[in-house]
Amino acid sequence: MIVTSLILSLAAQPMAKWIWYGWSCVAFLGVLYLLWSPLRSQALSRGAAFGTVYGKNLIFLVGPEGLKLITDPASVWAFHRRGAS
Repeated sequence: MIVTSLILSLAAQPMAKWIWYGWSCVAFLGVLYLLWSPLRSQALSRGAAFGTVYGKNLIFLVGPEGLKLITDPASVWAFHRRGAS
């Protein structure tokens, strides 16, 4: 991720900058996966309560308060479903 950002900053052509920016974003998603996947496994291994909290934090991340990937009604529904399971 850091290397692709360096190449991005050194690129002269705007299209090349966008391509390297895209690769940098993909690399960042990989880093997030490498961080969050083991944490999810640890949370689930500690019991249902920890797994539920982990899931609610993930909903908060993608909801209107975080990345805004889902709508407010969708996040309310997801919190409700997460709490019911």
